[in-house]
Amino acid sequence: MMQTIKKWAFLLGAFLLLPAWLSAQNNLKEISGKVLDQMGQPIEGAEISGKEGAISMRTNAEGLFVIRVDPADALLIEADGYASRRVAVSSVVAGEQIALEALDFHLTEKDEVQLPFGTMKKRRITGGVTAIDPKEILTYDNEQLFGGVLNSRVPGLFGGSNIRGLGDALVVVDGIPRSAGSLNLQEIDQISVLRGISARMLYGAQADKGVIMVTTKRGKAFKRTMNITGETGTLDPISFPDYLGAADYMGLYNEALVNDGQDPLYNQQQIQATRNGTDRVLYPDEDFYNSTYLKDRAAFQKLIMESSGGNQAAQYYVNLGWNRIGTLLNLGEGAEENTDRINLRGNVDYQLNDWLKMSLDGIALIDITRGPRYSNFDGQNNTADDFWSISTGIWPNAYPTLIPAGRLEDSGLLPSAVLVGGDRVLGGTSNAQFSEVNLYGELTRNGFQVNTNRVVQINTGLDFDLGGIARGLTAKAYLSFDFINSFIRQQENAYAIYQPVLGMDTTGNQVVAYNKIGVDEKRDDQTIPNGNIGFNRRLGLYGVLDYDRTYDNDNSLKITGVAYRDQFEELGVLQTAKNLHFGLRGNYMIQNKYIVEATGVYAGSPRFTGDQQFAFSPSLGLGWVLTEEPFLASSSLFQYLKLNASWGILNTDQGVNNYYLYRTSYVEPSANFDRIYDYNNEVSSNNALNIVTGNPNIGWVKRREINFGLEALLGKSLWLEANYFNTESYDQITKLTSTYPSVLGGEDFTPFENFEAYSDQGVELGLQLNQGRGDFRYSIGANFVYAEPTAAEVNEPDALLAYRKREGQPTDGMFAYVAEGLFRDQADIDNHALQTFGAVQPGDIKYQDLNGDGIINQNDQQLIGNSRSRFQYGLNIRLGFKNLDLFVQGIGQTGAERYFNDPYYWVFGNRKYSTEVLGRWTPETAGTATYPRLSSTSNPNNFRNSTFWLYEDNWFNLRRVQLTYALPLEVNGIKKVSIYLRGANLLTVSKIREKRELNIGSTPQTRSFAVGLNASF
Repeated sequence: MMQTIKKWAFLLGAFLLLPAWLSAQNNLKEISGKVLDQMGQPIEGAEISGKEGAISMRTNAEGLFVIRVDPADALLIEADGYASRRVAVSSVVAGEQIALEALDFHLTEKDEVQLPFGTMKKRRITGGVTAIDPKEILTYDNEQLFGGVLNSRVPGLFGGSNIRGLGDALVVVDGIPRSAGSLNLQEIDQISVLRGISARMLYGAQADKGVIMVTTKRGKAFKRTMNITGETGTLDPISFPDYLGAADYMGLYNEALVNDGQDPLYNQQQIQATRNGTDRVLYPDEDFYNSTYLKDRAAFQKLIMESSGGNQAAQYYVNLGWNRIGTLLNLGEGAEENTDRINLRGNVDYQLNDWLKMSLDGIALIDITRGPRYSNFDGQNNTADDFWSISTGIWPNAYPTLIPAGRLEDSGLLPSAVLVGGDRVLGGTSNAQFSEVNLYGELTRNGFQVNTNRVVQINTGLDFDLGGIARGLTAKAYLSFDFINSFIRQQENAYAIYQPVLGMDTTGNQVVAYNKIGVDEKRDDQTIPNGNIGFNRRLGLYGVLDYDRTYDNDNSLKITGVAYRDQFEELGVLQTAKNLHFGLRGNYMIQNKYIVEATGVYAGSPRFTGDQQFAFSPSLGLGWVLTEEPFLASSSLFQYLKLNASWGILNTDQGVNNYYLYRTSYVEPSANFDRIYDYNNEVSSNNALNIVTGNPNIGWVKRREINFGLEALLGKSLWLEANYFNTESYDQITKLTSTYPSVLGGEDFTPFENFEAYSDQGVELGLQLNQGRGDFRYSIGANFVYAEPTAAEVNEPDALLAYRKREGQPTDGMFAYVAEGLFRDQADIDNHALQTFGAVQPGDIKYQDLNGDGIINQNDQQLIGNSRSRFQYGLNIRLGFKNLDLFVQGIGQTGAERYFNDPYYWVFGNRKYSTEVLGRWTPETAGTATYPRLSSTSNPNNFRNSTFWLYEDNWFNLRRVQLTYALPLEVNGIKKVSIYLRGANLLTVSKIREKRELNIGSTPQTRSFAVGLNASF
């Protein structure tokens, strides 16, 4: 496969390069001209493009340019703040000066923002929208994928997709909700983050938590582009779990047994022999995080090639991308593990006549991951433990990984054994906890597995210019099919393991016997496990009627009507997910300074019935550009100042997964069935059925939202955007279990109702400062968001203690016990409230008796923290000098807490011991211990959520640093070549940095380093 990829990459690269070099033709002639504004002043930095964009340059301070083009060609003139213009070369040769029309701020072509089912100039938008230009970002930050580009760049965003703390936003790609995680940034023309309710309303019920719109690239008339980006780099693991060696584990496990009143399992001779390394077969000590199993780093590569262009009649765009991510594993099939992703995108727009244009897109994505086959693979659920999860569970003394083959000579097993490296066999144990698995064998002898995911998308659209009916009237019809296929194939090899068993001969001497477990098998065929073929389909279609008219008095009216439907079918899922709505948006701008926008959506849902099946959602937006008023028109401080406000109520069915909440039905109890009576001579019997009460009046969840904001340009270099938002999600669907008595039939009898409500409010701020002097330039961007979620109305018992009530508390509140340290001795236990989680001993966690009743139980839980940060911020710094650019990006948060309660930290029973237990309580460390006493049981007293396991999760991460150098090339046909060095995830500052950077049971967190090249033709 790799050779095929390289061949196609070479051929496409040659295809892209050929037209650029052919542009150096003998008939090109040098011409000069001058670009002015309407007042006759020269325009510096205007871009002059010829030969459909294959040749370009910029004007100097006097507005002059010199360019080599074909005399029969035409030039495209573009400049920020001006309307673009196309002029014939013959006009320039004749000495005609080129004048460009100045446009008001945020009303230029570059200010066109993608909104639901259309575009709108940024000045006309009534708040809560940020547009990202990937092309501009890629000049200084070669972000790998779509998922990372939004981090720290958009005010109001927590991470990369959580808008204002509401949860993951709806992601829309080219008009239809789709996953964008696999998109290369080079494929994307614009990303619009729609936070305000007025801006996102036209996506109906799906727009509940915000919308992130991704618009992919298309060809542009007379703008030929050709780009190649290549990159290679490494992923360096930050840390691995730190588990104790076998001797320490054995000693501490003995201590845990003694603490629980049991006899030690290991004698001192065993422990000492293990510590001395006397015999690694009889006294194993295995560590899996070493060079046998792991490399120092994993490699990754990326190659992306794109080409676009066209003329007035037809435009095209094509993109081919290949990404490979290697592995940290260093053994057998593990060393060959990798993920390859191939993206192919192509589209064409063709002007059929003067009023009809057609578009056709074809997209293919192939994602292939190859790695070892693990024995515990679940074919039905497509799940399996892997190296990282298996290694966290195997005790260091569980079994020897490899046994010298000579040790089997007296057992009679050697002739049939399959040797590893010619002189060893795989060790193992029949202990069910380890599933008769040898990690070395899993990587080298168990075969391989290939996961393949394929996506094919076909989009087609018709654009109608209905200006003959009414000036400014257009229409669009759009149809999209997505086909998503996945399957797994395996080579199902097997391996035998050999378990050493200690015994005594008749003379009392120690002997070792070996038991063979399993069989060795190497298969030539490959299989697809049962249930591991997936096929999903998505259908999306919509029709748009749009009226966009600007009048002579600087008044503008834009009306958009939409009929929309999409559905997603999953193999094996009975109900098809469907969305249907009709919408109308009207935006009226008066004298380029007053904006009024109203939107209404009428949506239907299959999750409700009767009068509740359809709902109407309205929104209203207002804007006022104050700098157009006389009292600010001449302000030296405010070059631009706009106030905006929006309000809306959105009805949504998102998150309502059950389609039949309105219907009363009978279901079998989830527990063992209760036999009512036998009949037919006890041949047959009836089983109990529970009544599930339906509620035909159950209806839509509603979100009421207001937003007040401002946008300002201070001086000529500081951009500021700020918003206050307040949103309430009410009529949440829940069971009023605290209202209905349980004697009526319990939870099944209790119907779902619209009751609970949750509110979120906060502020967001974005700043961007751009300055330059001579060859030096700099840009500083900062984004902040503060959001406070509150449970406004919750169904809970009236008699509930005040400190246990959720109502009025943070929605993400963490309710648990307040730890008071560890019990010092028996007297401390005797003088404390009775804890009801089993017998306690000195060294166990002591909890606060909040209600003073002398008993510690669930009534002693209170709010101890919140799981989401309240404040998140991002910083972007860009420094430039001549051809050199340095970009630094950081992101941080405050105001969150986090439990560390996975098996690495909660060590009890027969779990593997991490270094966390070294601070354990013993009688000698009673005054300094940082960890409870060890226990060989589950110890429910110690291992439950409490402040003992809670940490402040405040941090700052130096996310990316990139140094870019644009080579000073002057080669005809090559516009720009740049090389870059990049580091990512370089530094985390936090009190719990080591805990935050440690992954348990999954691939380690990594720092990445890359070198790349980008060429434009």
